[in-house]
Amino acid sequence: MGGSKLGHFRLRPLAADDHDAVAAIGNATWPDHRVTGAELAARDRRVGITRPVRRVVATQQGRIVGWSLAEGEVQVADPAHYRVSLAVDPAVRG
Repeated sequence: MGGSKLGHFRLRPLAADDHDAVAAIGNATWPDHRVTGAELAARDRRVGITRPVRRVVATQQGRIVGWSLAEGEVQVADPAHYRVSLAVDPAVRG
């Protein structure tokens, strides 16, 4: 079993100029569901109006190497119910 190349990393909130890097990692993780950074930014703005959306990025030596997304589920009446997605750059996976 191989070890992770991720090593030490920092978590921080998504910044406005992070969408291209987040989209690239998502596209590498889910190649059948490709999205551009601009499309992702527009989606976050649109969805954030109707339900909570929170993105966090993981950085290593200043480079984004992963991200997580938590968003409220509109199909569920309980406001404490969230969906979580996680993606890690294939280059740093173990």
